[in-house]
Amino acid sequence: MLVAWLCAQELRAAYKASSSVEGRRIAEKIIASLPTCPIPEIKRLGKTLRQWREAFVAYFDTGRASNGGTEAINGLIELHRRVARGFR
Repeated sequence: MLVAWLCAQELRAAYKASSSVEGRRIAEKIIASLPTCPIPEIKRLGKTLRQWREAFVAYFDTGRASNGGTEAINGLIELHRRVARGFR
C-alpha cells in the first residue's frame, strides 16, 4: 500500500512541478521505474505510461496544454444526447 501511495505522489509531483523541465524529468523517471514494480497494478500502469510516453511527455513540452476541456464538453454533449433518447 505504501508503494502505491508513493507512486501516486510521484505522478502528482510531475504535474505539480514548478517548471516543465522538472515535470518532464519526473515523468521520465516514472516511465522508467514503474514497469519494474512488483505490484501488478502499478506495473501495468507503468507499461501503459510507457506505451503512451509520447502523449504523456508532450504535456510538459507544450506548455502544459491538454485536451481535457474539449473532452469534458464532448462528454456533456454525449450525456445529453443519451438522455434525450432521440427527441429533437
